[in-house]
Amino acid sequence: MIKLADLLKEFEYGKQLFADPDDPIVSRGNSTEWSAFMRKVYSNNYESNTDDETYLLNAIKTYLNSSDKKDITPDMLKELLSIRNKFPNILMPPSYITTLYRGMTMDINSLIKIVQDTADIKKGGTGGPNDNQLVLKDVSRTITSRSKDFISMSTDRRIAERFPAGNINSTFADGRYPVLAVVDIQDVKDRVLMNPEFLDAIIGFRESECWIVGSDIPVSDLMIINPIYHSFGPEVDDLIKVLKSKGV
Repeated sequence: MIKLADLLKEFEYGKQLFADPDDPIVSRGNSTEWSAFMRKVYSNNYESNTDDETYLLNAIKTYLNSSDKKDITPDMLKELLSIRNKFPNILMPPSYITTLYRGMTMDINSLIKIVQDTADIKKGGTGGPNDNQLVLKDVSRTITSRSKDFISMSTDRRIAERFPAGNINSTFADGRYPVLAVVDIQDVKDRVLMNPEFLDAIIGFRESECWIVGSDIPVSDLMIINPIYHSFGPEVDDLIKVLKSKGV
């Protein structure tokens, strides 16, 4: 069995990266999605994965299926960043992607401070579960995530919105509030990893996920559920008071 310490000494790959449509780590269970992605990227110019590539695929798949990061280390991420430009179809989002989204929670007092400091707050429904939504424009804040080593993002706003929408009633007791962080990809261009299509092909369904290496993200806008129109309880009374003072 390959040990991580040995893997990181010298990562071995072939002329291509992850170019094996028959690697059992990925092809078992979602062979249609993986095969389609392989054809799109490599046009049948395949090669067997090295043991190192199979190890990495397994580590990535484990994380995607369980959020368990234990086999994706900072050294591994550094290795992937170093070869990212060589394999952009695997390790980089497409060039047309300009914005990334992160559904998360943040300390409600920190959110109140951002609201107080934000000059431009717009009302904007999405037509979905977050119809009473506020957009805090140009907040220009660096937010540190509780996620370590890398932060998962989505290129699809609708997918990213599922997280804050699904945690509305479960975060207030911890003094947190659900938000949707908006990130300009140019602000993280040196540390963004993964083509979302590659990750989707591994798990067999669409999440439109990519990663930002590190634990902080430079946020341009923040989107929040407007608490004024909801019965969220006394935990958000201070937030409502500040929003009303801003004319919301």
